[in-house]
Amino acid sequence: MKWNIHKLKINLKGHARRRFDERYPDMSYEMMLHHFKTGKLVKKPIKDGDVGKIVKKIGRRKISFKFIIREEEIWIITIE
Repeated sequence: MKWNIHKLKINLKGHARRRFDERYPDMSYEMMLHHFKTGKLVKKPIKDGDVGKIVKKIGRRKISFKFIIREEEIWIITIE
């Protein structure tokens, strides 16, 4: 399947929300979504339910998102 990840609805699982709050307490939710949308797609999910990975370099640090696509919605499962 082919998806345009910039046009799908983005949701956070509870684990991802907790990791985001813990690791990036000064970053806003909107900025996190910006980094997700502008990051480099490292692992592309091929079918519904596969895990994908997006990495964005922020200065000297990197933020990494693992996500799945289910029923035309993106679910971010963890943020590192």
